[in-house]
Amino acid sequence: MDVFNEFMLDGATLAGYYKIPRIEGTDAAPERLVPFSEVLSGRAAPAPGTWVCFYEDDYKFEPFWREPKKYLDLLGRFDGVVAPDYSLYADFTPSQLIWNTYRNYASGAWLQHLGFNVLANVRTAGWDSASYAIPPAPRNSTIGIGSHGCVKRLDNRARFVTDLRMVCDLLEPKRIVVYGTDAYGAFDYPRALGVDIRVIPSAMSVRIGEAHER
Repeated sequence: MDVFNEFMLDGATLAGYYKIPRIEGTDAAPERLVPFSEVLSGRAAPAPGTWVCFYEDDYKFEPFWREPKKYLDLLGRFDGVVAPDYSLYADFTPSQLIWNTYRNYASGAWLQHLGFNVLANVRTAGWDSASYAIPPAPRNSTIGIGSHGCVKRLDNRARFVTDLRMVCDLLEPKRIVVYGTDAYGAFDYPRALGVDIRVIPSAMSVRIGEAHER
């Protein structure tokens, strides 16, 4: 039983001191994002320009890590996948942060190796995370970033903006696909650099908006 999903390393390019699988750059970008759990439940159907993302509570997409091959056919019905987003909480130990970063990139690199359109999801946890969260990400490319739940509270926003500056300075992205919101000036810095910011509202925001329209 390969409970560590070692098969995901087949064909992978390992980056940095921690040898985390690298996700190659792409110019492809989603027009719409649907969370894995909604795809799994049948609430989200394939459509042109629609990609699957994992910007939700970790437990909702833990089944993918446990049995990733089981979901290949399901994911293949969509135009692409944003790499998983296992949490990097501020109170996590370094070992927890590195492990979740590894899972994010290993999953995405494996799907890319299989021929999926994959967008690197860049999740960081302060400057200390630059040694493991930045080397596996593509430079001068399109990347994904989840802002849902990260910018409303001032303390969260301050950390988010600081990390975003680090990501922009080190990766120099051409485009950032944002799942959530760009409110409160959270993306002012990359915009000032000329980075193309494409904001895709979270599934929850879309549902709330539809409810208000009704």
